[in-house]
Amino acid sequence: MIYNPWSVMNCLNYLYNGAADNPYRNYWAVSGSVKLIEDAFKSLSPIYKVDALMAKGCVQFKFRENLRIENIKEDENAFLSFLVYSGYLTKVKDQQSESLSSGALYQIPNKEVAKLFYDEFLSMWIRGHKRLINFDEMENVNIESCNEYSEDFQRIVLDKLGNKQVNETSFQNYLAHCFRYLASYSYDIEVKTFQNKRMDLILKPIKGRSEKVFIFELKKTKIPEEAGKMTDYAFYQIFEKGYCEDLLKKAAEKNDHWKKFVLRAVVFSLDKSMEKWILSMEEFEFDKIELESIIKAFNKLQPKNDKMRDFIKKFKADLIINLV
Repeated sequence: MIYNPWSVMNCLNYLYNGAADNPYRNYWAVSGSVKLIEDAFKSLSPIYKVDALMAKGCVQFKFRENLRIENIKEDENAFLSFLVYSGYLTKVKDQQSESLSSGALYQIPNKEVAKLFYDEFLSMWIRGHKRLINFDEMENVNIESCNEYSEDFQRIVLDKLGNKQVNETSFQNYLAHCFRYLASYSYDIEVKTFQNKRMDLILKPIKGRSEKVFIFELKKTKIPEEAGKMTDYAFYQIFEKGYCEDLLKKAAEKNDHWKKFVLRAVVFSLDKSMEKWILSMEEFEFDKIELESIIKAFNKLQPKNDKMRDFIKKFKADLIINLV
């Protein structure tokens, strides 16, 4: 699909005049709008709606018809309206009128635009949050080790972030940004399940390179003492919302190389001094048969959400006893 008039007209011009070796170039990215967007990322605050856009590929806001370019650095709605004018967002059709009181829903129109958008702007968005963070340091982090990964993420990202007020979607994007360096995995954010629920993050193995698939369920609390409770609740939600069944179904349909299933609870909490965010990450790993068994046990026994880790640990211990 050709979607951008600027690119179309430039391409036709070069085809007609024969003035370029390759007329099928990316005219859009060098049109000047990229520099304006980059400058806005550096100064725009707050960016809660931009956070939602970066995570989900869609956002609800009030469109500014009479847009002044200088306002995109100060007004989030103006900035998002500029993305519409630039072709990065398009209005979602058939919206109910009652949902339009806080603005209409806009989305990145297709995969081609999404690739360009994230390639161009994800790093800018990250730098806009905190320029001291060097995400390139995450390139060699061992994602498969829960302890190593959480320690490195703490050192490279959170220790430099301080106690900045960040919402859960922002943390989601921080994690996803680190996954861009992985050669053995691809990732998806806000993954829609067969039950019409949404998983925060899923890390999918590339066939021939890995057999592990990861679910990341994120929680955030400003109360340090709640980190343990939030971890239990994250694991509970993975089972209660049917995320595990969804993975098994996806594995059976198109992903026969998914052999191991890793469930990770990721909790961000302020430390007791309230000076920085702390990452607590715990995981449980299952093979296909084990995961099917614990799903049945969960549905039958209905453990309490604040005792979820105890439930999983007992299940794992019983497996070992049965093997012996």
